[in-house]
Amino acid sequence: MLSVVSASYHGSLGGLNFYHFYAMCESLKTSLLPLDANPREPTAKTGSVGAMQKTLQQYPAEFHKWNNGITLVCDSVCYDGAKSAKIQFGAGEGICNGGHTYFAIVTTNYTINERALVHLEAIELPTSLDDITKKKIIKEIAAARNNNTKLSLYSQADFQGYYKIFKERIGDESFVRWHEGDSSAKKEAIGADHLVRLLAALDPRWYRHPVFNLKGDVHRSAVLSVQSVHYRWYEAMEDSSKMHSSLRHMAPLV
Repeated sequence: MLSVVSASYHGSLGGLNFYHFYAMCESLKTSLLPLDANPREPTAKTGSVGAMQKTLQQYPAEFHKWNNGITLVCDSVCYDGAKSAKIQFGAGEGICNGGHTYFAIVTTNYTINERALVHLEAIELPTSLDDITKKKIIKEIAAARNNNTKLSLYSQADFQGYYKIFKERIGDESFVRWHEGDSSAKKEAIGADHLVRLLAALDPRWYRHPVFNLKGDVHRSAVLSVQSVHYRWYEAMEDSSKMHSSLRHMAPLV
């Protein structure tokens, strides 16, 4: 249940229902909104979090004007006039954009002035969606809404579960940073895109091998470009016709 000062139902567009709320920032501290729909994990290290907390403290009445707010994807929304809203979340749902705004609000160590409001947009997904379609829609919304600071491909890949084949083999997942702001990763962890590059460099299907693939490409791309290799792998995970580049057969080497 979320306390709100203003609420409205925008209508149904493209099969999705859109709701808009304004809530006091202080009330969000006890809301426990899930972050499962945001491929990028918010952290305190970004300058934007500090800037938002400065606004909350020094210019509380301006916060809802200067901030883009928070976008939620959910199963259902029910609100009582303009006082409270009940939002129910399913698996993989929650904040898909505005994670840093939510982080800035809930990590303040002072009582936020009641004049500080935040805009929340709740997108209600049809209950008839299967898990794969739902995840695809959430990813598309998150990627588009996070366009100001472009969502990295490896964050998208992790959200879609594409690294599962590697996670199941690695033993200790904290040696890899699977998405932006991965709080469980070790300090010396490598990026998931770099892990893909290393596996591709070993793959006799991708590159020249004196026995298995004599006409294969030289390892130039694996040496010079992490992103091009990772993009090729991501395309293979998206397109079953390119499954030979998915590196599934390389997973035991992780």
